[in-house]
Amino acid sequence: TGLGLSTAHGIVTQHQGWIDVESQPDQGTSFRVHLPLSPEASVPRHFSDPSTPRGNERILLIEDDTVVAHTLGIYLNTLGYRVTACTNGVEALATWKQQFGAFELVFTDMVMPNGLSGLDILRTLRRERPRLPAVILTGYSKELLDGQAGLDDRTVVLSKPSEPYAIGAAIRAALNASTGRQ
Repeated sequence: TGLGLSTAHGIVTQHQGWIDVESQPDQGTSFRVHLPLSPEASVPRHFSDPSTPRGNERILLIEDDTVVAHTLGIYLNTLGYRVTACTNGVEALATWKQQFGAFELVFTDMVMPNGLSGLDILRTLRRERPRLPAVILTGYSKELLDGQAGLDDRTVVLSKPSEPYAIGAAIRAALNASTGRQ
């Protein structure tokens, strides 16, 4: 978990690539990532794309990688959202308890430290607020999450990495599903 190997494997596999690993005692380990050559470059939408869905709701962001949490927080703020970031499930549950009722959406990574996954955190929070919308970011295949209790139309699952536009659209979709809006 600490090295992010499962996330790297998921991303590489989703792009029809593979990873070669060589390891020798007392000599170290080498990882080689092989990705197919793309016939044309993909240009992600810019952070300030005016077509990205926006809002002003309060979001509880739970991400154990502080750089990712910081970057996501800045991006979500540019979309108008008010973000409180936490780096693990224990901190997130304490923040929720301190500010109960203040958050309108949970945005969480799936794999988290301290024994609580993003889905565990979401299930705990939904005991208090059953209609709480959520976005779950994961490096794993979405198919692995199919049939998981707690995943419904108010829960949008995004694969890592996700383009900024997809993040904004996922948040808006989850919020709209929780209120019955289209």
